[in-house]
Amino acid sequence: MEQESGAGARPEHLFQSGGRDAISRPDGLIIGIDDSFYLRFVCGSAERVFGRTEDEVVGKHLMALIAERQREIFSECLRRIPSRGAGAGEYAVTLDLECLRDDGTTVAREATFWQIPDTGVDNSLYVGFIFETPSRPSPHKALEHSEEELRQIVDYVPGVFWLCDIPFTHFSYVSQAYERLWGRSCQSLKDNPLSWLDAIHPEDRPAIEAHIAQRRPDDPYQCEYRVVRPDGRYSWILDRGFPLRDSEQRIYRLAGVAVDISERKAAEFQLRRAQDGLEDRVAARTAQLSQAVVLLEKEVEDHRAAEEALRETRDIYQSVMSALEEGIVFQDEAGSILATNPAAEKILGLSARELRDRPSFDPRWQVIREDGETLPGPQHPAMVTLVTGKPCNSVVMGVYREDQKLVWISVNSRPLFRNGETTPYAVVTSFYGHNAETCNRGTTASSRGGIGPILASAGHG
Repeated sequence: MEQESGAGARPEHLFQSGGRDAISRPDGLIIGIDDSFYLRFVCGSAERVFGRTEDEVVGKHLMALIAERQREIFSECLRRIPSRGAGAGEYAVTLDLECLRDDGTTVAREATFWQIPDTGVDNSLYVGFIFETPSRPSPHKALEHSEEELRQIVDYVPGVFWLCDIPFTHFSYVSQAYERLWGRSCQSLKDNPLSWLDAIHPEDRPAIEAHIAQRRPDDPYQCEYRVVRPDGRYSWILDRGFPLRDSEQRIYRLAGVAVDISERKAAEFQLRRAQDGLEDRVAARTAQLSQAVVLLEKEVEDHRAAEEALRETRDIYQSVMSALEEGIVFQDEAGSILATNPAAEKILGLSARELRDRPSFDPRWQVIREDGETLPGPQHPAMVTLVTGKPCNSVVMGVYREDQKLVWISVNSRPLFRNGETTPYAVVTSFYGHNAETCNRGTTASSRGGIGPILASAGHG
């Protein structure tokens, strides 16, 4: 399945006549794949070979386009082609390939692959010729492709490919992209191998010349600089090169690629500007936050002082409420009891929790008037005040407690209003028990002619 070319041949001997057939013949195809085996470009009859259009093939994994039984050995063969160091760019491999078509059928093709080292665009690029052949390929088929076909292939890849002698005395090859990036003809570079330096920006040229003078022949070459075209426009260039060795490992030539990185440089510049602006905004924001922290700390301290004052006020309020012998009840607009004091709990014989569970409308309240008649919930002083918005004063009423004892109380109620409102949102009721505080159930005021006789008997001890 596989034949390898020897390492002793120079790169320009890798491509002899016959590669041109891959473009001109209707069954020929040139493909480029990256080192992950994804197709990057296709030139030729993709439909005849793979049964798919060029657009359908580009971007696909090559292993999905060949017979499954060949995938492992094909991958191994390609990975044995060196991409750096001795032999880089000098090996090719020729294989019998079974191409998998869209309808599931396969077609036999001959394929020759070699690897273009680091181009600056892709880490590495495999280039292959695929075409139909009636006979088994020669073991040295890869050496029969010409330099002309190499030019056609590399022109598909952005960047300037170049080959030169050491030390930059002669350029044996430069791709057409040189004329676009440098704004000068390829022939002018061949006529004057140092003319590419003339286009470098004056601020960048000394560093580039020093780099070239100081580098050792076997060192890789990499520089970034600006090229000024004759029309005054300039581009940022990333120029990479590496030494080529002959069969005796002697360096005889440099090969490389120069790519336009102007967009990357512009993005870096914008990023630096954005970072500088961001730092300024962060500094300003930090100052604002520092000031806000100071204000917040003061606000927290003020809030803490207010809470402390409120706590002291609440403690005083609770002390006063607890010290009062007069019962106090606080109710909302629905008549629900929200708060009471100990005196209210004692007089009414209910705990604070039990009182909160009994609004004025609760049927468990058994309340009578002075004449012994029942006093309905809506007529309790607190509820009258909530409805009318007016206070009630010295209303005498009897309340039967849970222990079935009757307690007579004198009640005052006061409405509470919010600013600008005329309807009370709550009512405060105060009351105290008469000296004749309680009597047994059944000994009602009505049975004795009202509360008067009870108070009289209480007065006589």
